[in-house]
Amino acid sequence: MSSRKPGNLDKFETRLKSGEYYEAHQALKHIFARLVKQGQIEEALDAMVDGATKLQECDQHSSASDLGVQMLEEYKQRKVPVDDVSRGLAFHIDLNWRKPDLTSVLT
Repeated sequence: MSSRKPGNLDKFETRLKSGEYYEAHQALKHIFARLVKQGQIEEALDAMVDGATKLQECDQHSSASDLGVQMLEEYKQRKVPVDDVSRGLAFHIDLNWRKPDLTSVLT
């Protein structure tokens, strides 16, 4: 089995570690879109949550929020039900910064 991460997340992490936050953000958006197009929705959402969390840890809150919005748009398009799991993933992205009311966005 390959040690490569799903969607080539190593590119995202390399950019993040070198302080190239914009490039890391764009790499993750590209990875997310590719995974969604391939039908790997769970992997795409996991990558988005993980990446947004890592961006927050680097004080890149705007980038993390942008990724969170993209994730919510995918939820809405796929009619993901608002439940503890979907709500938990959305709150996980924003937990270190603020706690918005995402219920209206998810429904």
